[in-house]
Amino acid sequence: MTALEVDVILCSNRQSPFLFETLESLRRQSFSNWRLILVDDGSPCPEFFDRLVSNLPGTRVVHQPARGLPAARNTAITVGSAPLIAFLDDDDIWHSEKLQSQVLAHIGDPAAVASFTAGHYIDSAGFSFNGGWLGDTAPSREFIRGAAPLPRIVTLMVTRVAMARVGPFNESYSVGEDNEFVIRLALSGNLTGVPRDLVSYRRHDGNMSKDFDVAGRQSSWRLLKEQLHVAKSRGDSASWELLEENLRTSRCIWAPYALRNLKRALVGCDFRSAWGELGGVYRCGPKAILSAILDRWTT
Repeated sequence: MTALEVDVILCSNRQSPFLFETLESLRRQSFSNWRLILVDDGSPCPEFFDRLVSNLPGTRVVHQPARGLPAARNTAITVGSAPLIAFLDDDDIWHSEKLQSQVLAHIGDPAAVASFTAGHYIDSAGFSFNGGWLGDTAPSREFIRGAAPLPRIVTLMVTRVAMARVGPFNESYSVGEDNEFVIRLALSGNLTGVPRDLVSYRRHDGNMSKDFDVAGRQSSWRLLKEQLHVAKSRGDSASWELLEENLRTSRCIWAPYALRNLKRALVGCDFRSAWGELGGVYRCGPKAILSAILDRWTT
């Protein structure tokens, strides 16, 4: 249907029990002009990956010492050459029309720096739960100011041109490197949405991040503060105002979680966790914390 090619990037450091199912969903794609680049980031059994992808022609497997997910993704990006790049995790499942739908979206909107899709959550057994998320197109300013949720990287397809412009994943992040990258993408141009449920995002005990945990909130605080600094240094007042609005909104969202988790940690005498949550309370600021307390008392 088109001469466009897609590099599919998959990074892992474990013998994921879901990886076979993940690769089968890739093998069944209706769009066939893709190449898998699998980075083994210091797994204890490198041969596991070599055996598993033996039936996927053209696959490139790269073995490297453990350097973390952002570095593994950067390795895969430098190895590839296709004009489009998609990210697949070792426990998620793609609908058979996922790649095709996004390639068509890029053909229809060649100025878009990236595309994303709707999707839903599945548990370790593959059953859907807790709804999902939409894939509607929104102006990038809506992502930057926090009015629209950032596209999940498990749905993302990025142009290599945009990748070169925004730079690689920030390897100093151990959590939230995906959101940091997506914010930079949104600051660089518009993203086009595919409003179809095309990704099954698996949530289980082995996930790297959890919703609104202290590490996730810390990384979100950090990326917003960093991008505010960049916008200020460039004299980009429009982006600065949008990011500042995002930070204000985020503080109000984080505050109830920080207070709840601080109380739990203190009641359980988990003073290490309490110290981390106390930092979260500080980052939220007195206005957001007071609002969260008043909301709790009045509901």
